[in-house]
Amino acid sequence: MEQTDQRIDSEITVSITSLEGRKIDRTQFEKVLKVIYKNCVGVKDDHDNFDVEIQLDAIVDTIKLEAEQGNHKAQMVLGLLHFPEYPDESFYWLQRSVNSLNVDVPDSNTTKLCNDILSEWKVSILDIKLYLGMFYALGIGTQMNRIQAAQLFKEIAHNGHPEGQYKYGLALFNGDGVPVDRKEAMRWIRLAAKGGHQHAIDHLAKWEELYEFHQLRCEMVKARFELENIAQNNPD
Repeated sequence: MEQTDQRIDSEITVSITSLEGRKIDRTQFEKVLKVIYKNCVGVKDDHDNFDVEIQLDAIVDTIKLEAEQGNHKAQMVLGLLHFPEYPDESFYWLQRSVNSLNVDVPDSNTTKLCNDILSEWKVSILDIKLYLGMFYALGIGTQMNRIQAAQLFKEIAHNGHPEGQYKYGLALFNGDGVPVDRKEAMRWIRLAAKGGHQHAIDHLAKWEELYEFHQLRCEMVKARFELENIAQNNPD
């Protein structure tokens, strides 16, 4: 097994593709709005002929207004809308959404709109914390902070989020922001695989092999030190 001491695949860096996979572009936003605009905003009766190009900027401005007033649902949507073109803005709004969770959300049309958008995108607050963890891990939109990243991964891992379990397992295995604990790391990686995390499933055998290698090496190092101590205590 070559270069087993090196980080495997730069897993956290590779994992940013899962965040890019949820990239919110203009086309996707327009598609969602055409479906839900009539029920949520109630301005147009014929939403099939709704001209998104004309209304899009106004809708985003409305979402931003409520985001600035502390609506964490609006902040979540705004943060996702800014990624990847404006990572600093994306991080800012996603971080604010997490900090605003205890603030009451108004029962407004904008809140209903944001709820439907998040539902369409299949994004929960745990996903938002996962994204923030990756931002911290990679230094996207903020300074790199692997300790903060590991804390976020740990939190969502304990909430049963397979991606969080996998990321936390990687952090423990590599010592990213937390002390190395490969036994605990494998427990989380196995849980992620059991939960259906495809990357954990696909690479579980590799992680098991690497874990066994490290265990064997630790046993060999321990045995060597024990022999050296015996030799020192019994010079004859």
